Amino acid sequence: MKAFIFAGLSILILILIVVVNGIYVSSVSKELEELSTELSFDDKNGLEELESYWRKNETIVCLSISHNDIDNLNIAIDVLKSKQKNGEDSGFYEYKAMLLNYIEEIRNKERVHIHNIL
Repeated sequence: MKAFIFAGLSILILILIVVVNGIYVSSVSKELEELSTELSFDDKNGLEELESYWRKNETIVCLSISHNDIDNLNIAIDVLKSKQKNGEDSGFYEYKAMLLNYIEEIRNKERVHIHNIL
């Protein structure tokens, strides 16, 4: 009987961790999406704020997200910074769209949904 109780509690704790992780990743990706949507070529503070927020949360998010997805997001942010720093507006909005796409991919992969469970 003790083994059954222990197994049941372990499963409940595991489910709780998965749900909390999904909620955390969802809130981080939602904030990243808001910061990215408002981003413009002339807004240096907006890009710095986006990068700062991402760097602060990256270490926790990378525990459950594929490193390819993390790398894609980092590359998009770095390219946007580089284009802004060098004054190259060509391609800036394309990389912004790619960044938004990467954020959406992360949100979809970690969403608590029956499709992701099966």
